[in-house]
Amino acid sequence: MGRGSAANERVKRLRHVAASLNELARDRFDPGPLIVVYGDPADPVYDSYEACQQALQEIEAAADHLEEPRRRTLVREMARALSTFAREGAGEALSYANRVEAYAGVPGVPVAAAIVQAMQRTVSAKLARLGYGGPIQDALGEWRSSQRIDPSELEERIDQWVEESRALADERIVKLPAGCSLKTELVHGVFFQGYSEYHGRYRGTVRVNADLPWTEAGLKALIAHEGYAGHFLLSVVSEERARQGRLAPESSFYFANTPTWPIIEGTCNIGLHLLGWFRDTHDEIQEVLSRLRSALLINIAFLRHEQRAGDDEIFAVFCQGGFYSWEQAEQALRFIDHPLFHPSIPAYWHGTREALDALHVGSRMTFQADVVEQLYCRTHTCATLRAWMAVRCGLEEHASTGQAHAYRGDQGSEVGPSGAGVSAMTLRRQSG
Repeated sequence: MGRGSAANERVKRLRHVAASLNELARDRFDPGPLIVVYGDPADPVYDSYEACQQALQEIEAAADHLEEPRRRTLVREMARALSTFAREGAGEALSYANRVEAYAGVPGVPVAAAIVQAMQRTVSAKLARLGYGGPIQDALGEWRSSQRIDPSELEERIDQWVEESRALADERIVKLPAGCSLKTELVHGVFFQGYSEYHGRYRGTVRVNADLPWTEAGLKALIAHEGYAGHFLLSVVSEERARQGRLAPESSFYFANTPTWPIIEGTCNIGLHLLGWFRDTHDEIQEVLSRLRSALLINIAFLRHEQRAGDDEIFAVFCQGGFYSWEQAEQALRFIDHPLFHPSIPAYWHGTREALDALHVGSRMTFQADVVEQLYCRTHTCATLRAWMAVRCGLEEHASTGQAHAYRGDQGSEVGPSGAGVSAMTLRRQSG
């Protein structure tokens, strides 16, 4: 057995380490860590955090012998993130900034004030374009009121958009396998806006927080994010590729707080564009407002976890400018305080930026179908997606991994050399 084959066998342990960490952490989190396994089951064979750390050190060393640079970088980042999870489980205390960097592979710093202020001006200008003038807090309030969905109509509207997005995803993104089934539920008293649970065998459930005031554009974006252009579709594609034997071991599971999270969330956030649902100024306002809230959420998370800010200070920042309603601020604070998910908060901001960059550059340079394949059929961190984009655009020297010159963006299986062709789950070529 050559070094590459031996390394690949060792990397297969990664999913078993993740399953073991899931079991070991059940006492720390309720519910337990988010883990979805595609293909063969992952067995929790390691009975302690120390055993997991030892296995992860061996996996990280084995990554040096993998053939493809993307996989080498990906396995190293995944092993380091899971090792951080094990270290914390064993009692090691880490700063919030260090946890963000280790788990998500993104900078552990707040978003610059100038960026936040620029987005605030953009929201204000787009509201003015629709006739909502005056102080931004008043303009936003009027816009929300005019766009708000009556709670009695929420379930019907969700069902309508799920069915429409299913047809559009099948037409524009991938050919869906037979048996895809997505149910929806309205829930109350939860820490999330929406939540996508994958049950396997192409079945899933999207839960929507019915306590929040939903606008047309906001709910449509959520359905795209959680459903047939986002988390559910990504899981369907992953399961299909696993059944075909085309999924690398490091891509055969989805685990909370790992460096693949940013690009997964970023892909979900551009689902609106891929479905063709990004249609008017209301959608533009919603997108910029979502990005603005994401930036504010990062900065508030640092206030909470680095500076130990109290609830009164947190709510004052949330509600300044009217970018969060009171209900949205309460939900967001619960997310910030969630013991499992709060280190992932910066992942949404950074992953969405990377996915949008890839989508827009791909559209300008007529290789958008390539971008869609990378986002849905490959597993990426921010570093590996930037490396692929740099090579695809002929800008290897700008790739942050320093290895982009060797990466060829294989168009077939994630395992082995390139050139095996696109999966039977046919990618749909985008129309601009």
